Amino acid sequence: MTHIDITITHHRVEHSDGDLPPFWLLYFTLNGTEHRVQLDGHLLLDRTTNDGIRQDFSDEAEAALEAAIAEYVGEHEAELSFDEHNEQELAQLLARLQQHSNQDYTLHKLPGDQGYELRLPIHGTRHQVAVYASVAYAYRGLQQIIQDTAPVLKRLNANIPLALHTRFKVVCAQRNLPMGDALIEMIRDWCEPV
Repeated sequence: MTHIDITITHHRVEHSDGDLPPFWLLYFTLNGTEHRVQLDGHLLLDRTTNDGIRQDFSDEAEAALEAAIAEYVGEHEAELSFDEHNEQELAQLLARLQQHSNQDYTLHKLPGDQGYELRLPIHGTRHQVAVYASVAYAYRGLQQIIQDTAPVLKRLNANIPLALHTRFKVVCAQRNLPMGDALIEMIRDWCEPV
């Protein structure tokens, strides 16, 4: 069995434009080699060395690392908080999203301190479905949807990021869905439930 030495520290990263939520980088030493892992809404998104090269770990090291990070995040949960965006900020983002997509969205406060939940309508019914519940997911998802890289067109697919235009058209054509329903389906794919 290989000795696994894990030392973890963390660093908060702010976006220069101020429009995106902050995220955390956890720096850790594994058997003397320095690595980092990015957290976003308590998700592990990136495992690279400090020079940006992807680092693969053995199964044993991977399990030890995941356990150590989970313990570290648990111990620093109050400090490693992602729910810093209040209802007013989210409401403004929802208004922009509704303007772009011509869909009605609602924002619900969850019980206690669980944050907020974004709900999307089910086409042709009075029911709504919860798509994602954490503020970090909502903020990131809305920003991705309304990013400025989409081309200026007069149709709904102008609100789809340029890289996803082809997939959007395929979803509309293959499933014979209205553009609004296809947009909702893609939003659900982007923002996985938590």
